[in-house]
Amino acid sequence: MKVGEVLRKERERKRLDSEKVASHLGLSVDEYQALEAGGSPVEEWGPKLAQIAIKLSTPTSRLI
Repeated sequence: MKVGEVLRKERERKRLDSEKVASHLGLSVDEYQALEAGGSPVEEWGPKLAQIAIKLSTPTSRLI
């Protein structure tokens, strides 16, 4: 399973919409949806992945 798929599943499991998560992360909805779709360069994932894990109350290790 790809990281973007895991992010989407965790977000859905927490019953959050992508707009709310994007807003809390300071990203546009398009930027966040690109992360879930896997359309973002790997170099951007590190810092953003930590922020996403915090928002989803999920260990970073669960997302990778």
